[in-house]
Amino acid sequence: MIIIGWIAFFFMVFEVTQLVFAQRFIGIVQIRQNLHPLDTPTPISLGYCVAWIICLLLDYTFQFGLLLGPMNHASVDRPYYIRLAGILMLIISAIGFALRRACGVKWGLVVLTMEGASRAGFFAFVFGYIVVMRGLWWHYAYYQ
Repeated sequence: MIIIGWIAFFFMVFEVTQLVFAQRFIGIVQIRQNLHPLDTPTPISLGYCVAWIICLLLDYTFQFGLLLGPMNHASVDRPYYIRLAGILMLIISAIGFALRRACGVKWGLVVLTMEGASRAGFFAFVFGYIVVMRGLWWHYAYYQ
């Protein structure tokens, strides 16, 4: 069960990294110049794109896995919180994807920022609920 919390921590870091790279590749300079990130003079390498897409697919798979995984563990007293976080992340991802496809580069950055920050917050919740609270639970039980 603890491994799920640490995987959530990894994806939380990935979401924050994705926000930083989005600001770099779809930044204010590109928006002012009305340039699409794929049309810039310095294209992104193929290996970088493949690695990023694999991480995104793993991210969505993990979000879906939070709905299906067993949550029968002593450290998680309310497993429906984890499942609720998973379903909310999937809903936010679907809505964000649809909005980014419908709007241009300028609003795409805004939607991506809100979407990524929301998912990072939910990943932080899963990490905190499984790993941090488990540590506090064991600490509390030890001193009783």
